[in-house]
Amino acid sequence: MPIITLTTDYGLRDPYAGQLKGSLLCAWPSVTLVDITHEITPFDLVEAAYFLSHTCAHFPPGTIHLCTVNASGAEGTPFLCFRKNQQTFILPDNGLAYLLWSDPDVEFVRLHQPASASSKEILAEAVGKLALGFGPSHLGEVVSDAVRSMRPEPVTTKDYIRGSIVHIDRYHNAVLNVHRSHVERMADGRPVHTRFSNSDPIVGIVQHYHEVPEGELLARYNSRGYVELAINMGRAAQLFGLQRDQLVQLEFLG
Repeated sequence: MPIITLTTDYGLRDPYAGQLKGSLLCAWPSVTLVDITHEITPFDLVEAAYFLSHTCAHFPPGTIHLCTVNASGAEGTPFLCFRKNQQTFILPDNGLAYLLWSDPDVEFVRLHQPASASSKEILAEAVGKLALGFGPSHLGEVVSDAVRSMRPEPVTTKDYIRGSIVHIDRYHNAVLNVHRSHVERMADGRPVHTRFSNSDPIVGIVQHYHEVPEGELLARYNSRGYVELAINMGRAAQLFGLQRDQLVQLEFLG
């Protein structure tokens, strides 16, 4: 049974997500639709990239990942279709692909976009063709001028990594754009202290919340290997006023 994941900024109060689902089911009635989220902050591509990058690897080969965030400008943002890691992606041509991967290394196909068609109709037509077994190259024109964006990358020196908060989850944990592999390579065995605002430094990075006493602030590696600021059984972002894009510094001592 084919799977299509949906990541949008439509929200759940309005009919837009339902309209999209209905259009896709008309094109491919046997498909399984999986909501990643419809609560992306309107037009926020960095947030959309975060959700996609943290979920797509958990789905089986053959999954189609569809995203519509920031895809409705005055003239309508075209969509790209491509295959990567045995999965198919249909994303707006607004730089999102380059926020997911700094170098996607794929063949981009820009979907046909009739002037009178809505984005939902364009997506439904593409899904219908995929249902018939057509590959991305049959859905539009292969292009080499897809819109590019720069991923927000940490600043590094030999003594520190200065990253930023890219997501705050419902538990008020703050996730950084700093990966474990980056920390371990730069630290080279040195102790790590994490600092933000005027807080006392967090000594070390743990793997699990329960490695510190309940109510204590910690830095940990989340399931995707990114550094996360949290409180064991608490709300770090709320307590410390942490916000998206706030700078956080990991210092290597010794």
